[in-house]
Amino acid sequence: MREQIISIERQKFGLPGYSGRIPDVVMKARSMQTGTAYEMRIPPVGDVSYDTRPIVDRAVNPDGSECVEVSGSREQVTGIVKGIHAKVARTGRKMLNPDGSEVTSVEDSVATAQAQHTSEFKTRFEFNETVVRRGIIKIAFGFAHLVLGPRWTFSPEAKPLRNAAWGQGDNESVAALVTGLKVQFRDVLLQSEANRESRHVIALIPTGEAKLIAVSLFGEPLLTMAVRLPVTADQCEQGVVSSNRMMVSTLAAGGDIQWLDLADFTRRLMAAGGTTIGE
Repeated sequence: MREQIISIERQKFGLPGYSGRIPDVVMKARSMQTGTAYEMRIPPVGDVSYDTRPIVDRAVNPDGSECVEVSGSREQVTGIVKGIHAKVARTGRKMLNPDGSEVTSVEDSVATAQAQHTSEFKTRFEFNETVVRRGIIKIAFGFAHLVLGPRWTFSPEAKPLRNAAWGQGDNESVAALVTGLKVQFRDVLLQSEANRESRHVIALIPTGEAKLIAVSLFGEPLLTMAVRLPVTADQCEQGVVSSNRMMVSTLAAGGDIQWLDLADFTRRLMAAGGTTIGE
């Protein structure tokens, strides 16, 4: 999931991808002083950078001459004005500064241009629900395959999860497969594991006739939800009896994988006083 929330968590726990790199966190920002739009880039190591797209405004004067206004960083403006200056020179025309003097040195002209300095920004956090839901569904689908076996995985009942995990279906069909979780979810199921507050947790939750797969990544509320598990009673019973798996957890940065069998899982639920987990 190439989402801001995932990049933030990967930086927090130092998790590189297949390229061996930890991703930058990239957010849209706006200057509080000038209103200029920026791209704020937060690297895993080093200073935050703020980049803005250059803007070129052109207008034709009554005498046929052209007025060009360029804004952006000093490097951006210098590069663009050099390109315009070279083009003008090839046509035998002149390029003038705002005061009417001829441009002989682009660097000198840019150096005298009006500069705006920004020291305060406001940023916008973006969260694509459908992308995150698909990612959670894909995790739930893989977990269900391990717990229930291929008899379920390739059955007609598994088709909705299979489609969503493979990127098929519209936003509404994806949203219909997930539901919320109560806050007690992690406290009920994580009791003796180390680093409980940030572990990944995936669990099969039987709630009457319905079945859910609870997924919680990094202990992050935005990455915690339940996936509706389309499964028959026979498929669920035979799968759980065969695998004897109900829950798995692991450290946020990987390792220390802890599987819970049916007996241990039931004991934890009973110790919690029969707390209802699904919403």
